[in-house]
Amino acid sequence: MSICTTFVATTAITTDWIEIEGAQLEAKPSTATSVLPAGVTSPSAFERRTAAQEQALAYSYWYYNFENQTAIVPVAPCTDVSITVANCELQLPFPMRIIPIAKYTTGFQLFTTTAYSAVGACTTLSNSASYATVPSAQSVLMNCTAGTVPAAGTANNLTTLGTSSATGIIVVSAEP
Repeated sequence: MSICTTFVATTAITTDWIEIEGAQLEAKPSTATSVLPAGVTSPSAFERRTAAQEQALAYSYWYYNFENQTAIVPVAPCTDVSITVANCELQLPFPMRIIPIAKYTTGFQLFTTTAYSAVGACTTLSNSASYATVPSAQSVLMNCTAGTVPAAGTANNLTTLGTSSATGIIVVSAEP
């Protein structure tokens, strides 16, 4: 493929432009041949990916979960580590390409009884520091501090607040 053009000689740069669509760029070795530009030893076929493949690739860079519904929705299973703190493991929908960084806002809640009949808001949601964990590209270990939760070792569940506001947000990024 070649691009040849003669740009209009004006002082306004708005008339000098080209558009390219559907071109595939690829890295090649840096050796030149007599008929091909530097680095291209032979052109390859166009790589086609389905929308599902593109979506799966996007998941490996970014995950965004926000609370914006009227029903209480489970987000992550938890284990209470004290009477005010629970560790919650958020399973990502797709393995990230590298160990991700997670950021949180308030707007989530935990069950405050072993009968799962009442809930209390998390006052903080952060990366867990309760014990040393091996970083994972497939899940994030969060720490939810609430007013009161059942005793240490009790199973719990991080849920949304179930309001129409978008206050609870979890963002996980594998961007450098």
